[in-house]
Amino acid sequence: MNRSSIFFPYLMCLPLVSVLVFVFAAPLVFSFISAFFSEKGRYIGLENYSSILSDRWFRASLSVTATYVITYTVSVFLVGIGTSLLLWYGERRYPRFSVPLKVIITLPYAIPEVVSALVWSLLYDTRFGFLNYFLQIISFGYVKPQMWLQNPQLALLSVVFATVWRLFPFHTLVLLGAYRTIPRELLECATLDGASSLTKFLRIVVPQIKNILASLLLLTIVWSLNRFTILWLLTQGGPARATEVTTVYIFREAFIFLRRHRATAGGTILAMIATAIIGFYLFFQYRRARR
Repeated sequence: MNRSSIFFPYLMCLPLVSVLVFVFAAPLVFSFISAFFSEKGRYIGLENYSSILSDRWFRASLSVTATYVITYTVSVFLVGIGTSLLLWYGERRYPRFSVPLKVIITLPYAIPEVVSALVWSLLYDTRFGFLNYFLQIISFGYVKPQMWLQNPQLALLSVVFATVWRLFPFHTLVLLGAYRTIPRELLECATLDGASSLTKFLRIVVPQIKNILASLLLLTIVWSLNRFTILWLLTQGGPARATEVTTVYIFREAFIFLRRHRATAGGTILAMIATAIIGFYLFFQYRRARR
């Protein structure tokens, strides 16, 4: 094998690597470096980091982000597992209806995020929203109209519900594909042994797809850490900053208060949190592979 044939695969990858470096790596390096400078371009070291970490609203946004990530992750997994099991059961028992059911379940994922946010803002409307109208009907007028997006105690849960509605089809399809990799013989043997549906799910299904579950959990957490659009369009961080996650805080700092270098420091901290989560996952997977 000559020298040119050895380097040929790397030369073929060079255009893609160059694009990735230009699109991703260069902005990341520039953002990291700019956090060490003031708005006037003067080098100030870690002052932006100390300033943003001492800001109580930034710390509050981290708390709101943690609450949002945990609530959303648990909710979307529960809905995704439930709908994927429904589709998996329907494929085996009612194959004629499985395709229309898949189309119906995956429709929310096909709706653009901006359109979804506008629709949910109309549904949550205090005076004319469908949710309050529905509550009035089923409670015979005893339940008062709720301020879903204006009440600090309900706003974050309302945003989580809207986000879960739009994104649960992704989890449904991933888990459905994972179920199909399970050998049917295992489930048939468990059925002959008299195992219940819950036992088969916990003792057979979950162990067989645990690697996919772990990867899906990682993606869910990292993506929810970076979520911005639907949160901003529904509440813009309000009311009283009850839904101001860290991405919304960074947006305010950069484009409303025009403290872009300070916002870059906040973005770097958020990126470090996401990197730590990914690193923990990779370390855990490495430890499992070494056993």
